[in-house]
Amino acid sequence: MKPKKETEGLTTAQLIEAYDCLMRVAKQSMEQAKQEGEPIIQSVIDAAKDKMINLGEMSRQEATEIGNYIVRDLHDVADYLDKQQQKLPEWLSRDLVKVEKQTLNKVSPLIERAALELKHLAKTAAKVSDWHTGDIRGIGTLKCDNCGQLMHFIKTSRIPPCPKCHKTLFKRIG
Repeated sequence: MKPKKETEGLTTAQLIEAYDCLMRVAKQSMEQAKQEGEPIIQSVIDAAKDKMINLGEMSRQEATEIGNYIVRDLHDVADYLDKQQQKLPEWLSRDLVKVEKQTLNKVSPLIERAALELKHLAKTAAKVSDWHTGDIRGIGTLKCDNCGQLMHFIKTSRIPPCPKCHKTLFKRIG
């Protein structure tokens, strides 16, 4: 049996709001870090988590888990863009009608920075590519590992079971 995560006590709406809030704070920290010349995404996410914890918005464990979701999501998008040899605007232009302008503004600087950082990682670095029902993730497309059903995410959401076969394992395809 899988141990219960502290965030399982939160509603999906609370988790999504926490994800979006942490992304907003991370974006502000990223802009400040850019001005100060700090290059590391993780330090920006850590600063955003600390700020949210200090404001009493979430516990340390919740911030860590949600921060891990964000870092994984950013690196996953950046890795996908790198493998497909696409730039962020090309990738987003496919579904631009679906993507809200505020979401684009929120994630663009972080994804672009994550893409730059990934190019500097060793080719042998382990990458987490599995997504599971219950995970919180941002925009993009997942493919059911069992039946191939596509699931399109146009905003921050909790991943549901596959609508076709009800399995719970997915891979990013876009």
